[in-house]
Amino acid sequence: MAKIGVLLSGAASKGAYEYGFLKAIGEFFEKDEIKCVSSASIGMLAAQTFGIGKPEEFARIWKSINPKKHGRLFLTYGGPGPIRDEICKVFSPDTKLFFEHYVAVWNFTKSKVEYIPFHELSYEQTQQYIRGAIAIPILVKGEIINGDRILDGAFVDNIPAYPLMEKDLDYILCIYFDNHKYFFENEAFDSKILKFYDFPNDKRLETLVFTPDSFDEMAKYGYEYTLKVLNEVFKTDDKAEILAAIKRNNDLQQADYKPRLTVDVVLNKINVMTRKYAKRMSNWEKTD
Repeated sequence: MAKIGVLLSGAASKGAYEYGFLKAIGEFFEKDEIKCVSSASIGMLAAQTFGIGKPEEFARIWKSINPKKHGRLFLTYGGPGPIRDEICKVFSPDTKLFFEHYVAVWNFTKSKVEYIPFHELSYEQTQQYIRGAIAIPILVKGEIINGDRILDGAFVDNIPAYPLMEKDLDYILCIYFDNHKYFFENEAFDSKILKFYDFPNDKRLETLVFTPDSFDEMAKYGYEYTLKVLNEVFKTDDKAEILAAIKRNNDLQQADYKPRLTVDVVLNKINVMTRKYAKRMSNWEKTD
């Protein structure tokens, strides 16, 4: 039995692709094979609903957003108002994840990224961190947890690979939407990452513009694309052959090669974000 890790990036409105991605994974692999998931931002919601056996709640929340009422920008899901409350209602005190789940959050108070083990949290802590993990800094002040201001981790580590690095995993299924052929961390780690990033090239603004009608089309693409790749790569149980197939699949993608080291990415993003929002965040502290 394979030991599978899953890595989901922040994606704003492209989270519908992640819904289809997870649906395909859930059909292709046994539950016991999915050991650990790491996610950021909207990827957190996709993973959490998948992990408690209620993926349809992800679709329901998405389609419940009314562009006329809430606005056409998907930023609304991480802003103030009823959407974050609706997300939190999905999770009850008796819901349990069937895998380990680490979620990237930006601890603004301590100026660092943290990878929160959602599978270890109490119900009350889960509610707090869900709100923090999707708190977009240009819209809301974030969630105060144990005296620290917690914000959307995608702003500092959008593809949170770090929690999976020390796990005993055979393969990692990674979905992201940057137009780069990333090389993650080191050769041993990168060689077992099956990368899914062959998605329609939309303009950056279209990542933020939301229409409920787009969900089914995007989810269908994510599902069919993922299932096609999984069937091609996992034709055999032989690990060496699977790793070779992973390399072939990754090499087929038409994108620019780019190394990605978590430490470098996080430090750079934290510095940029702190400078960019320094005045706004200073005002937050004064008004709390």
